[in-house]
Order: sequence, then structure tokens, then C-alpha cells
Amino acid sequence: MHERLVVLSSESETENFATEIAQSLRTHGALTGGVIIGLSGELGAGKTTFARYFIKALGCKLPVSSPTYVLQHEYESESGLLIEHWDLYRLKGKSEDLLPAELFDPPPEECVRLIEWFDISVTLSEEADVMIQFSITESGREARVKDRGLVSGHLDTD
Repeated sequence: MHERLVVLSSESETENFATEIAQSLRTHGALTGGVIIGLSGELGAGKTTFARYFIKALGCKLPVSSPTYVLQHEYESESGLLIEHWDLYRLKGKSEDLLPAELFDPPPEECVRLIEWFDISVTLSEEADVMIQFSITESGREARVKDRGLVSGHLDTD
């Protein structure tokens, strides 16, 4: 497992970070076989902001909103890439049995499954290809990226 820490002092730095992750996944062919990206962190730490810019960077022209109340939104990029955006906040503290079964299936080819609050499930945490833990700091935000070699090492380090 590779790991790196990214300091995000502004929303534009979060946008740049999300764009870097999207470009790195695309450049290294990780999107063709399906990829799971887990986002975790306290409320207001930047998960949904990252998701919005990440989905935009993958080529989706539609507005991106949080799927907190419906659990999932789907987007399609201009190139045909399917992006599943999940938000499991409402299920936090509940039994893993209440999570939708399709979350435990591998994502289809040409699909990115982006899951906010993925860490509420041990099983989902074990399946994620890229995990980003957001935290609020005195100077803004930080993102700790852990992955299976899909993005770490391909990005500039701070």
C-alpha cells in the first residue's frame, strides 16, 4: 500500500488535487477495469468538494451534487465512462447488512465507484483501490492518500 499526504489550503488546491488523481488514473489505465475510490473524514472535511471536481475532471458536464439522501447518483463522462457517486453518511452506525448489495460487487469495466463514508464498512475498506482520508487542520484541509500503486508515485509529493 502506497501512502502520501497532501495539504489543501484552498478550494482551488482541492480542485487541482482531484484533477491530478483523475488524470493519474486515466494515464495509467486504471479506469478501464473499474476502480473503487473511498473517501472518508469528518463532516465538512472536503469529501463532496473533492468528488465534484473529480467527476468534472473525468469529463462529466452535468452538475454534481451529494447523493446523501438517495445514496447514489450516476454520471457518464463524454467518453462513456460511468461514474457511480455514493454517499453512505445516512447508514453510518448501522449494520453492514443494510448497505446496498451492489456496493460489494466489483465495479463494471469502464466505471469509477466513488464512495463517501466508505470506511463505515470493513469489507468496503478492504476492497478500495484508492482511499483518501480528509481532515480539517488549522491551515485548511489535508488529504491522506493510500492506494495500491494506482496514483501514489505518479503524483508530485508535498
